[in-house]
Amino acid sequence: MYLNPYHPLTSKRIRGDGSIVNTELSVKEVFEGSGNLTKSFAEPMRMFFISNDGADLITFTINGITVKVFQGEGFAEEFDPFTQVVITTTSDYRAYVKG
Repeated sequence: MYLNPYHPLTSKRIRGDGSIVNTELSVKEVFEGSGNLTKSFAEPMRMFFISNDGADLITFTINGITVKVFQGEGFAEEFDPFTQVVITTTSDYRAYVKG
């Protein structure tokens, strides 16, 4: 059975749990690195994406929530509004935020 990932009335994308993805956000900043970073933003952000391009574990913390991203993995999800992300790693990564 094919599951349509779009809401039938609003045409917005739907997650597997039935919640709607906010497609009206836009990329505000793109950055990359290979070490620890505390990144602050002038305005509140809502979505964070990071790709682990290296061989070591990446952890990041937003709003007191800490997430692990293993080698070769990526993470993309919405959060309550945030103005800071703390990345702890020695692994190469690429990241962006949406607000």
